[in-house]
Amino acid sequence: MAAGAIFSANYLGSSEVRAMAEALVALTDYPAAIEGADGPTIYSIVNGSTGEMEGMIRPFNEYGIVAYMAMKTSNSTTDPSGKAKTYWSTYYAAESDQPPPGDGIYPVHLNYGGWELLTDSETKFMSSFIPQFLYYMTKPFGTSKYYMKLLSDWMLADMTYWSLAMPDDAKVRGVPGVNGNAWGCGAGLSPSGYSVERIDDSKDLVFSAPIMAGFLGAAKATNTTLQKQINQQLDWLIENNVCAYKTALPAASNTAATVDISVLWRCSVTQPDWRAASADLIDYATMLLGYAENWLPSGFYTEFAI
Repeated sequence: MAAGAIFSANYLGSSEVRAMAEALVALTDYPAAIEGADGPTIYSIVNGSTGEMEGMIRPFNEYGIVAYMAMKTSNSTTDPSGKAKTYWSTYYAAESDQPPPGDGIYPVHLNYGGWELLTDSETKFMSSFIPQFLYYMTKPFGTSKYYMKLLSDWMLADMTYWSLAMPDDAKVRGVPGVNGNAWGCGAGLSPSGYSVERIDDSKDLVFSAPIMAGFLGAAKATNTTLQKQINQQLDWLIENNVCAYKTALPAASNTAATVDISVLWRCSVTQPDWRAASADLIDYATMLLGYAENWLPSGFYTEFAI
């Protein structure tokens, strides 16, 4: 939220918006989330009764945004030991085409199909929304050759996983042709409750259209043919009513008329008639941010991100 507020201030150029955004950032002691300069732990919880920091998050994941905010707000008052700056430079800073130096264990490098991805475990991959969140919300991700290649490789790995995991004759809502047109390891509702999909780990084979759209920035920067392909896949989902949820919106502010639209969300290959009862904005956000890449100038998010 704070990173998004600074993004808005940078884009709008309004002194009023900037003052509010900076006030919002100042409400949180971000360096306090870093346990120390010599270890990988980021705290994820503050005990509301005691103020004690709890939780154990290890890189690589979306808490890189927290680490970045901690580094950006680190000074002699907020972070006298400078732990936040050291933490960032060890676990997340990627200069040019080189990965973060790490500590010998974290972040973990894990290979899938020839693509080396980052994760926090030697046995499991991270969901695809993680590099997408970092790309849209932090400037270093978009300016690093390494991270932009990682984003592109992650996209290709995700697409490959789904092409192998789905049966060739996979159907959703009675429509064939899903394999080759639907993919995306995201998060949100699934037939078994809220779930997070990862490469090699999707119990109900739930694919997320917002992840497909979320990779449009990577495709635009590295392979415009893939950008076109992803847009065609999203169009196919809508045109064939696959994972397209119908909803009505006002046709105009001064009338009672409505217009039906299709919202692409999440569907299951193993339970093809299942429908999600709701959508989570944070998990849907990459649909909005990614699809906008079709019209935004190149480097838009990186230019205005904190």
